[in-house]
Amino acid sequence: MKRWSVRIGACALALLLLLGAVMSAFPYVIEAASSASVTYAFSGNDAAKAGFGEGTITVTPASGASASGYYLIYFADDNGLLGGYDELASIPMTGGAVTYTVKEGTLLPPSATKIAVFESSSAFLDTPPSYSTRVATVAIPSQKRLVPADVAFSFGAVSDVHINYESLGYGAKKKWVNTLNFFAAQGMDKVIVTGDMTGDEDSAPMTEQYTEYLELINQSNYPLSDIYEAIGNHGNTAVGRTQFVQYTGGAGEIHPTADSAWFSVLVEGKTAGERDNLFLFMAQELSAPGSSALVDNFSEEQMDWLEGMLRTYGDTETNIFLIEHSPFLNYGAGDRHPGDYSRMITFADKFPQNMRLKGLLETYKNLIHLSGHTHLSLYDNENYSTENGTSCRMVHVPSGCQPATYNNANNALGSGDGRHTVNASYGSEAYTVRVYDEYIVFTGHNLTTGKIIPSACYILPVEVPADPEEAFEGKGTLEEPYLIQDAADFKALTNGFNSSVSSAETEMYGYGKYFLQTADIDMTGVAGYSGTTANSGAKTYFAGIYNGGGHTLTVDIQSYGMRSVFPYTYGTIANLHFKGRIVADEGAQPIRSLYGSAVNILADMELSAACANGLAYSNYSFTYNTYTHGVLGGDKPDAFTVSDYSDDYHNLYHWYTLSNGTAVTDAQGTRSNDAATIAAAFNSHADGVYQRALEALGGFELEEVAAANGDVVFKWTLYAPGDVDMDGEPSTVDARIIVKDLLYDTSKLTVTQKHLADVDGSGEINSRDLRVLLSSLIQ
Repeated sequence: MKRWSVRIGACALALLLLLGAVMSAFPYVIEAASSASVTYAFSGNDAAKAGFGEGTITVTPASGASASGYYLIYFADDNGLLGGYDELASIPMTGGAVTYTVKEGTLLPPSATKIAVFESSSAFLDTPPSYSTRVATVAIPSQKRLVPADVAFSFGAVSDVHINYESLGYGAKKKWVNTLNFFAAQGMDKVIVTGDMTGDEDSAPMTEQYTEYLELINQSNYPLSDIYEAIGNHGNTAVGRTQFVQYTGGAGEIHPTADSAWFSVLVEGKTAGERDNLFLFMAQELSAPGSSALVDNFSEEQMDWLEGMLRTYGDTETNIFLIEHSPFLNYGAGDRHPGDYSRMITFADKFPQNMRLKGLLETYKNLIHLSGHTHLSLYDNENYSTENGTSCRMVHVPSGCQPATYNNANNALGSGDGRHTVNASYGSEAYTVRVYDEYIVFTGHNLTTGKIIPSACYILPVEVPADPEEAFEGKGTLEEPYLIQDAADFKALTNGFNSSVSSAETEMYGYGKYFLQTADIDMTGVAGYSGTTANSGAKTYFAGIYNGGGHTLTVDIQSYGMRSVFPYTYGTIANLHFKGRIVADEGAQPIRSLYGSAVNILADMELSAACANGLAYSNYSFTYNTYTHGVLGGDKPDAFTVSDYSDDYHNLYHWYTLSNGTAVTDAQGTRSNDAATIAAAFNSHADGVYQRALEALGGFELEEVAAANGDVVFKWTLYAPGDVDMDGEPSTVDARIIVKDLLYDTSKLTVTQKHLADVDGSGEINSRDLRVLLSSLIQ
């Protein structure tokens, strides 16, 4: 048995967390000030990293301070305020200490060395105050100051161009040309428009609107071939989508079909070793204007395409940007909870394709989702979200024509830039986006004033996919298998499943590799875990040998589509006890499809879907020693499999019922819950099938089972660690067994005894186990 040592990565993580905790707990040195003091305490997962500003700024006035007015907070350097920046925050004065929360993802400007606090009678100032009037400053520690590397790739991002608003007095045409010229001056490689370049057909014929839109591009300094658009809700009809495809489009667009309004663009790294950048443009082809929240917005065909693209690229070293016009009601960036705009996409069970999208956002957390639609101004500080770490990075892109702020009654406060509502022609906002090797920076711009909006500048870590050689301890061999030791390991394993899209056996995830689960694992509540979505339209694969080691694997999966713990399995799953529940709409089962082997499988599950299956949706395999029981729900419940293409199963038992208690009897194998009979059958090694089971295990050992409290369990779990002779209590007799047999010849011990002799749970039987056992006996 291999020693299960502590991974270096875990030590590094602990060090980072400790440093983050120290940085959060101790604010930084305060410069002398006349009437107030200020502290800046960093927090969050990236508290130890340079450039990440998430944290809390606290301003404490001297006694007797005014309770009216505002504290204005600015970034500064050693010479004064940063030029070209608006204030970071405006905080109403109360006469006492006040705080400002710097949100997740906020960028510390690379040139900033401190923050400065001013008192003001106004909530913001068009002209920055004199640095000499500051009331307090605090230094940004040197280790938090970002030193940017070379930019690998860049693009400008804008939404809701609305050249049709020209007739409403917004100056839409000039703003669009100015936006493109700004991107050109900033050296942006590409331009991304997240929808609504025009109006609807009732504004003017769509052909005329698109023709004018293209003419305006030709008037700018930016090339048409480097501009890419997603279709918005305006002009989004069957005819409008055809015209969108015809009149828009940059170089290199790949449309799955000639007329699909959804498509991909892959921008390869400029030099060897640079990451590629993949843009996936979606289209709400099932929405009519004004009804986005009332329908399932995407066709199954489009979602199959999206899921396939994410499975192909989602776990590779590729930056993925998902461009989709509408944000989501009560979810993510661009939505000031509980929702300010009438036509957001709604996540609800009655909209299965919308729910598929939600599941993908939560599964592929390396995604960067870009939306538009609401015109929400960058000044509202609601344009970035990860839903508290449960979803991908979501960035809402503002309008280049009509940014707007919303009040508590969900009404737009005129036009302008979110705080100025001077006149309709005022106001234009956009992002410049710069991609580096280790992070991506979004910079929010007020294009009317030329100012950078610091609360709308974000830094997003580049997500590096886990390599099995690095994700797990071990080497993937029989002697030193990859160790699945905790929930993080199983999540990484699942990521491997979900990224394996090739049906070539040697390219399937885990091919020729051995995996050993070393402890009971509970995936309940693990952020981003929703099992595998393997289905017939988008298959994913596993071809390794997974040995559960007699441990339990508990899941609580509630999602869409066809949900399983393991995908299409061409390898072997053995010695594993499934527990928990899977709830989905299409299918729910522990294993999607069995093409390899299932050996020594216990399952105690609640499974509910249109097609719920006790072990697998389809079976083509050799199955030996399985006992599945629990509750099934849905239209087509089956205690084993709904699609059986094999009769090569042995010792197959089940005891499933429906939610109303009715027995599920229409299944292969034997309906029985007689634990003693099942355990005896499992442990009988008399026939030749047992040898086939050992071959399927590839060298792993077959665990024994036992009847306990009316259930079937893996036998070694019934005894305390150290109780090698299994007499019910660890003793000096067990210590002598370790001394006499284990240190010299472990071949005399059964699999169960080896588990029990590994007293410290290290995975290896050695003198430490003896010391731990003797110490416990002395106590």
